[in-house]
This record gives sequence, C-alpha cells and structure tokens, in this order.
Amino acid sequence: MRWVPVLILIYVLLGIQSGAEPFWTVRGCKPDLGLIAVVFVALNARAQATLAIAMGVGLIQDLLSVHPLGLFALGYVLAAYFLLGLREVVYREHPLTHLSFAFLGELLVIGILMVQGWMHGPVPAARQMLLSAAYTALAGVIILYPLQKSRGIFFQRG
Repeated sequence: MRWVPVLILIYVLLGIQSGAEPFWTVRGCKPDLGLIAVVFVALNARAQATLAIAMGVGLIQDLLSVHPLGLFALGYVLAAYFLLGLREVVYREHPLTHLSFAFLGELLVIGILMVQGWMHGPVPAARQMLLSAAYTALAGVIILYPLQKSRGIFFQRG
C-alpha cells in the first residue's frame, strides 16, 4: 500500500464530508464518506493495514461528530473486519460489490450507534439511519468505481 496517496484520499474525503455537509444533506440524511474510504481500503489492502486505516478514520470521524469518542472507530473496524472476510468471494471492481459493501458497512456502523443510543442517550431514528445507509451505498458506487479503476495509484500490484 502506498501510504501517502491513501492518507491524502482519506483527508480529501473527510474534508469534503465535513465541508460540504449542508449542500448534500437530504432530509437529515448524509453519506458517510469515511466509511467509503474504509471500504476502498478493505477491497484492496492487506488485513493489518485495513484495520489500522479503519481505526484511524473512525477516530477522525469521532472527532468530527457529536458522538462519544470511539463509536465510529469501533464501527469502522467491525465493518472492515466483516468486509475483509467477504472480499475474497466477490468481484472487487463490480458496482454491485461497491453498493453492497458500502450498505453492509454502514449498517454495522448504524448498529453500533443504535446500541449506544439505547444505552446512554437518545435513540437515533431508525428510518433516517436506513435512508443514510442507502445514501451512503449510492455515493459509494459513484465514488468507489473510479477509485477501483485507478487503484494502482494507491496500492502496489500483486
């Protein structure tokens, strides 16, 4: 894995997410570009690097959100671990793979947020969270397809 381009990609995606949030929020739903970055890394990198990236992106996402520190980190690591097990049985360049990986990953993150809400605070609206998962999945197809085509910039061949 080429660390500098991957870190720049993560920086750009998280910057777009935090800066452009008011422009693409639809009825309170917004895509999770941090998770899309984790899905891209999970499709292409080794397991240890994927889990480290997922933890780092999750911690940055925690700092950008109003949730307690560690929720997104835990959710992203669980999603990355789950996706690492599935990536060997799918065609990594197919848009349906991108759609399903982004949707399943976001469902795992939503599950963590829902459990935290049930235990300590207001429970997020399930309908809105599912719509956000669908929005993330659609954004994942749009973002992941060109990234997969240019993955040689981010990862060594072989």
